[in-house]
Amino acid sequence: MQLTISDTLAGSARTVCIITATPAADEPRLIRQAETLHRLGFHVIVAGYEGARPPPDFWQVILLEPNSRVLRLRDHVRLALLKAISSHSGAAAEAYYWGYAHFEGAYRVIAERLQQPVDFVIAHDWYTAPIAARIARGAGCPFSVDCHEFAAEQYMHDPVWVRRERPWVRSLERRLLPKADVVTTVCDGIADAYARSYPRMSRPTVVRSTPGFQRIDPSPPSQRVKVLYHGILAPTRGLEEAIASVPMWPDTYDLIIRGPGPDLSRCVDRPSL
Repeated sequence: MQLTISDTLAGSARTVCIITATPAADEPRLIRQAETLHRLGFHVIVAGYEGARPPPDFWQVILLEPNSRVLRLRDHVRLALLKAISSHSGAAAEAYYWGYAHFEGAYRVIAERLQQPVDFVIAHDWYTAPIAARIARGAGCPFSVDCHEFAAEQYMHDPVWVRRERPWVRSLERRLLPKADVVTTVCDGIADAYARSYPRMSRPTVVRSTPGFQRIDPSPPSQRVKVLYHGILAPTRGLEEAIASVPMWPDTYDLIIRGPGPDLSRCVDRPSL
């Protein structure tokens, strides 16, 4: 039976370790989560990579660094075999996961630098779930997974990913998500997709990615209309179609693209981008 978040954090839990494989201080969802736990009185430890922003003062930071090791021929052969059978074996999928040096290395860094008992562990996305489960198992505490995406269909536009990566990702999620004490996600659609795909797990709890309320007084309208895209600059976001449509817009409209990624202004001729 899966617990609710409040049930899991009730009682003696006082220290929470949040794990991400991204620049932690640049993640708004993670920051809101950490701030909420801090306000509730928990000591918050965040393990992740260095970002553009400084971390909040209340975080205890475990900084992860990219690392790699040279794989020998027998390592490549072993990983290829594990990957080939992972769609039929969750254990093989997890062994394949740990074959990557950066996942094993991230676990070791976190395990070595945790200087106090941990009462709860939170993984952000499937690719940190094995690390969180292993840390929680060693600490004898519950863990949760916060799924930002529906991982099994995140890159369905890429036939190579569908053929090579999707089977072991699905197998790994099928193995680990039902073991989590809490699974959360960002919307009802993804929660329903997980419930349909993995019947052994309870439907994830929906925690929407909405910022806190801020009162913003309206400003007088200007002669130009600014159309804003705010998000990651990457394929499959519809940016190519948006840019291609700009010549059909009224001359008083401007498209503004804001987010992390390449400098798109070098790729287009319209000066308003």
